[in-house]
Amino acid sequence: LTLLRHRAHFALASAVCLLSLSSLAAADVKKSSGPSDSPLALPLGMERVTLDNGLRVVMNVDRTSPTVAIAVTYDVGSRNEDPGKTGFAHTFEHLMFGATTNLVEGQFEALVVGRGGFLTAVTAVDRTAYYMVVPENELALGLWLEAERMRFIDVSAGSFEAERKVIEEEYRLRIANAPYGRAYWRVQELAFDGCFAYSHATPGAPEDLARADKLA
Repeated sequence: LTLLRHRAHFALASAVCLLSLSSLAAADVKKSSGPSDSPLALPLGMERVTLDNGLRVVMNVDRTSPTVAIAVTYDVGSRNEDPGKTGFAHTFEHLMFGATTNLVEGQFEALVVGRGGFLTAVTAVDRTAYYMVVPENELALGLWLEAERMRFIDVSAGSFEAERKVIEEEYRLRIANAPYGRAYWRVQELAFDGCFAYSHATPGAPEDLARADKLA
C-alpha cells in the first residue's frame, strides 16, 4: 500500500511538473508571437552599381551555398503590346533561350545544365525576368551567357517560327484545354476594362502570332 501511495504521489508530482512546463511554453509562444516593438533587421549587405552602359546591378554576397544566382530583368512586358499584336513579349522570352551569333540552338541551356546549374524565365505585364543558378566557379560563364543573348539573340524567321509552335502548344496545354484555364485572364480583362495594356492576357492570342510574318 505504501509503495502504491509513493507511486501515486510521484505520478501526481510529474503531472504537475508537466502542466507547469506546458503553461510556461504556451506563455513563451504567446509572448514571441506578439508584435515586435522594433522592425526585423535583415542582414542583407546589398551593393548597387550602375555600369557605363546604364545597366543597374544589385549584388548580395551569401556564402552559405557554393552557388551563384543571376537574375536579369528587362523593363518590358505585355503592357508594351498593341491590339492585334499580342504575345510578342512572351515570344522574345522564348527566343532568348535559343540560338545566338555564337551559340547554336540548344547550346545555351546545355552549357548551364551541363555544369550542374538550372535556368528559367517569366514574362509578366511589366517585366520579363531571367533566372540562372550555377556553381560559384561558373560565374563568368553565367555572365557571358546573359551578355551573349542580350546582344546577339537570333531573331531570324526560322527561330521565330520554331518558338511560335512551342508557344501555341503551351497555350493549348495550360489555357485552352485546362479546367478554368481562361478564368484568370478573364478576371484580369474585367478588372482592367478599357485599359488594353493591362487587360489582355500576357501569353497573348495565338491568332495574333499566327498573323506575324516576321519580327519588326
